[in-house]
Amino acid sequence: MTDSPWQEDGAFTASFKAGKGYEEPWLVVRGNTATALRDRIVEAFGLEGDFTLIEAIHNANQLFHALTNVGRELGGRVIRGSSAQEKAATAGNDPWIAAQAAATEEQPPADPNKKLLDEIEAATTVDQLKRFWVTNNPLNEVVEAAWRAKGKSLQEGGN
Repeated sequence: MTDSPWQEDGAFTASFKAGKGYEEPWLVVRGNTATALRDRIVEAFGLEGDFTLIEAIHNANQLFHALTNVGRELGGRVIRGSSAQEKAATAGNDPWIAAQAAATEEQPPADPNKKLLDEIEAATTVDQLKRFWVTNNPLNEVVEAAWRAKGKSLQEGGN
């Protein structure tokens, strides 16, 4: 006997509702066994991991509500997985290839001096630079060089 999802008499059924009214989207998943139902839920929602049936239902319900709320309240849309996920999927079971694919997608680290350098650049008077020195001292070489250069340019400009 096949385990058809269209049978009305499935032994196990899970209903996912986005809201209370009939106009809201919903999804009904059926299975003849708890394992079949769990597998269908995991597949339908793209869940990753080894879940019990109740854990799969809970996680799928949370995901269904989150996606619905983002779509309804913020106008958001689902975008398919990133290239890192696609590379990991094609890597099979090789964790080294999967890790390499994820590492190549990482963003370069943010400049730790950016905030301080922006503050120096925004200064329009020598007094502002003096306050910056008192507040942020000791400074690293990069920030101190920028601070000195800005101070010199402000002094030459008469500010």
